[in-house]
Amino acid sequence: MRLNRLLLIFGVGFILASTLVLTIAPAVKAQELGPVIDEGLFEEASQGLGLDAVGCTRTNTAPQNLANEQRVVELVNIERGKVGLPPLKRNSELDFGARDHTRDLVEDNYFSHDTKDWVNGELKFVCNFGTRIKLYYTGYSLAGENLLAGTLTPEAAVQGWMNSPGHKDNMLKPEYKEIGVGYYSGPATYTHYWGQTFGYKSDVYPVIINNEASITTTPLVGFYVYGKGVWAEMRTRDNAGSWTNWTPFQEYVIFQLEPTNGTHTLSVEMRATGALTAGAVSSDTIELTNMPTIVYDNAIFLPFVKR
Repeated sequence: MRLNRLLLIFGVGFILASTLVLTIAPAVKAQELGPVIDEGLFEEASQGLGLDAVGCTRTNTAPQNLANEQRVVELVNIERGKVGLPPLKRNSELDFGARDHTRDLVEDNYFSHDTKDWVNGELKFVCNFGTRIKLYYTGYSLAGENLLAGTLTPEAAVQGWMNSPGHKDNMLKPEYKEIGVGYYSGPATYTHYWGQTFGYKSDVYPVIINNEASITTTPLVGFYVYGKGVWAEMRTRDNAGSWTNWTPFQEYVIFQLEPTNGTHTLSVEMRATGALTAGAVSSDTIELTNMPTIVYDNAIFLPFVKR
């Protein structure tokens, strides 16, 4: 028997469907970070169960399943593309913010945007989302978070968020430029825990290759670069190669990478009208694979001649 109920608790939506649970943290403006952590509570909480992720601290959790996290990023950008929105750039700081929290949800077996710890047998509030995200993503103007638990695959997770209006709004918010994803599983109530963090910084102009794919099998790629209305011209290069000529700024660009297997870093410089030097630079990387290796069979060389 399936259970379908909508609960609204303090303005945060929880949807329960079998063992699937979702929560959404509304966008938080930089100036609305919430209360300062109570130092006494933090001291007490930090002496709780002795878990690796304790208190409102930054722990930089190693990924448990990189493929799951990467796939969520790609699926979110596919959904944004369907409605004409630009892709989001994966940000390692936002990754840590999402991953550390999903790990804490598993280790302390709770489900909330607030960070909590066990103290004397009770779960105690440590800090809210706004305070926590500032540990990772400083200087932001806007940030938000989606959480989900109880589903196994990235496809099911993203579909679950898309089926919930609040979560969908977060993923399709036009203002966001960057995304982080965390996945963690373990012996907690819902086993599989997923987190997305979103961010916007006014002075950051990300470059996103192929909707933030990690691999390409062709050197011809497309990239999106933020900065429309700010920059007048741009130029591009692959790895340490030569820069292209300065051209009028455009958001969507087709670019030819060097046809060699391996990691390619595509860099973009941007400058204002009349400027002689770049005012911003951004880059993205992608792995080029499946390029044929040239083998010279039966090669014949003439003797070396020196005059």
